[in-house]
Amino acid sequence: SFIPVFSMISLADRVLSAIGNNTLSAKEIMEKTGMKDKRNFLKNYIHPAINSGLVLSLYPIGSKSPQQKYYLTDKGKGFLQQ
Repeated sequence: SFIPVFSMISLADRVLSAIGNNTLSAKEIMEKTGMKDKRNFLKNYIHPAINSGLVLSLYPIGSKSPQQKYYLTDKGKGFLQQ
């Protein structure tokens, strides 16, 4: 299914906004953004945000820790303020 680029940008923006100054689990971020598919969410939003230096995870990527949470880097916070 094709998602227009502007939709992906606004969804990525919503993910960063949902995290804000918090440290949240994927489930918490998904609830705030209305996303349902965790695999898709991690692959298309969280991992690219980490690779771009906008988001960090408490545990290494690929870790199956039930305590895994995500937070914004200074770059991510700056991106939100643009």
